[in-house]
Amino acid sequence: MDAADQVSVTESNLLNPIPFEKKNDADYNTVLRSTIIFIFYFTPINQTRYPGTQRRVLQTFMGLTGISSAAKISVVTTMWDLIWGESARNRAKRNYQQLEDDIWKDFIAEGAQILKFHNKGQASALSTLDNAFDSIVDAAENQRDSNIEQFQVENMVMGSRRLQDMPFGKHLRKDLQDRVQQLRLQFDYFQSLLADGVSNQENKLPVIEQTLLQQNLDEVKKSLAILEQEIIDFEGLGLRPQLAATEASAMVDESQHNQSASSISNLKLPPTEPDVIRTSEASPISLPSQKPSIRPSSPLADPVPYDPSSTPAPSAPPFAHVGERGTAPISVRRKIERLGQAVHSISFKCCGDSVLKNHDN
Repeated sequence: MDAADQVSVTESNLLNPIPFEKKNDADYNTVLRSTIIFIFYFTPINQTRYPGTQRRVLQTFMGLTGISSAAKISVVTTMWDLIWGESARNRAKRNYQQLEDDIWKDFIAEGAQILKFHNKGQASALSTLDNAFDSIVDAAENQRDSNIEQFQVENMVMGSRRLQDMPFGKHLRKDLQDRVQQLRLQFDYFQSLLADGVSNQENKLPVIEQTLLQQNLDEVKKSLAILEQEIIDFEGLGLRPQLAATEASAMVDESQHNQSASSISNLKLPPTEPDVIRTSEASPISLPSQKPSIRPSSPLADPVPYDPSSTPAPSAPPFAHVGERGTAPISVRRKIERLGQAVHSISFKCCGDSVLKNHDN
């Protein structure tokens, strides 16, 4: 399996080949019967540390099995025959102690075993199998009187439950998210290299290097598409269904708002003369009694003819910045107020209360 295949294969993919078979019970009812009897978990003892990725794999494995079935699990430490030197032996002892007292502590307390595989031929293999067989016999004899249960993954299949609904679902989801994030970073990196190598005339990449970069980019894109589709299949509604629902609701609200705004912008007001706003011809508007906060505009009176002799000269010309046309038969402020009242009334009649509330806010 090459690197690209390893990236695109996730823990949730590995659940598919788990063997289950259908049997008929005494009442001729079809039931699922698991073929998982015992699990060996092999881990090398000579590694320098346990990185975060390996710990996440362990968390996923523990979620798949469940601590209640710990008596049917053996943790087998390997590579003991490759330990050379005092420092290497001390490191192996520390690793074994960490596995026993920290990482697998809870499982060991519930009946799991931790073993050393020294790779000394057939004897080492038989010794490991003998320990497993003894655990199987003990579990079978004590199962009625103990809390030993089936593995969680078996409960999922026999109960026809979904991956995301099981205790280990959050670990599988995190694995998918991490792999998608890693692939997106790789995709951006290769894409940037390829774009710079093609556009930069001074340091233009050779054709063969461009071809290799394009192949890498295609492989990453292919793996990314696989994992993103798996996320969709895993969640049904995406990585974060609640957020997706919120975003969908926001899109609906925005669409409704745009439609209301469009109806307002397409509304054609009656033509008005420069100095007179004809609102007396508008039909009266009846407002619901339960909306006291919105006051209807009363019909405007006919404008009074302009008489210069009856208008006192102001001490300072209003709206002097307007120029000579600042003096009008109806003051500019009053015209703006009346125009606002007319648009307010027409908008309420055409678009409803909600549009006015949004406008006022």
